[in-house]
Amino acid sequence: MMNEGLEFEVAVLVYSQMGFCVVGILLNNIVFITLKDLPEMPASTHNIILTHLTFVNLLVCTFVKPISAIYVAYSHAKSDREVGLAFCLVYTVSSWATLTILPWSVC
Repeated sequence: MMNEGLEFEVAVLVYSQMGFCVVGILLNNIVFITLKDLPEMPASTHNIILTHLTFVNLLVCTFVKPISAIYVAYSHAKSDREVGLAFCLVYTVSSWATLTILPWSVC
């Protein structure tokens, strides 16, 4: 069983990550829909790259961050960094699949 201080830290960590997911999904949807639906936006390379970055950020906020939050909470609850092969495989594959573009989209 976790002590009360560690439970609070884990809860704050998980809620903050899930909050970032919700904010990221909302903001990326706003930008993505704006870029996609405005007819006066020219089809320039800049707008295509911006649309791609917002779409990849949307995927990260939808899939990778919630899995990361669950992974962190579960590993703290078990008091062990190794949580199981199947769960690690899902987290690793989703993280590595979006890692190629993620550092460029943070800027």
